Amino acid sequence: MSDDNDGSNEENVVDLVIAEDFESWYDSDAGVVGISFLQDGVTKEITKEDFRDFYKFMSQTYDEFLRAEDED
Repeated sequence: MSDDNDGSNEENVVDLVIAEDFESWYDSDAGVVGISFLQDGVTKEITKEDFRDFYKFMSQTYDEFLRAEDED
């Protein structure tokens, strides 16, 4: 019975991005986005609502990084 549960869970997990150093996925059952930092062996899961806020934060961080880099 646990195999059936595992299988149905996998059907609700969608790989988002797979890169050399990072992987991300979305689990619709749990309502979370996961990010694995492969080199560090760290995986973080964040609710889809909080992920939207995290995206805004990262976008602002990227913009500020570009400004700081341009100043150099």
